[in-house]
Amino acid sequence: MALESIGLDPMHGFLHASRSRRPALALDLMEPFRPLISDSIAIGTLNKGVFSKHDFTTGKNGCYLTSEARKRYIEHYERRLNTKINYNNTTTLSYRNAIRKSVQDIRAYLLGTQPEFQPLKVK
Repeated sequence: MALESIGLDPMHGFLHASRSRRPALALDLMEPFRPLISDSIAIGTLNKGVFSKHDFTTGKNGCYLTSEARKRYIEHYERRLNTKINYNNTTTLSYRNAIRKSVQDIRAYLLGTQPEFQPLKVK
């Protein structure tokens, strides 16, 4: 949504292949965030015992979180998005705003108003 809101097509990326219904640019931009947001939430919730075997259901297409477990996961996700980080040693932003900044930076680079694009780096 952040890409489309500033006029970029999320389907055409640089690193991920452009395929039908695959938002390649969105996937490109999210790579630096994946271990810091998604992976850390998944590992953290499992390590802290947030979920038990009763929080999962299985069906013919796989294993899923129950509705209540999904709500707990989303709470952790929202908390993580609000966590402040030092964005590329320039400013302090929440992960949510760092994603927006990354989208704005790629747009500025593509339009030629910024000499280079620096993906997220945190220490």
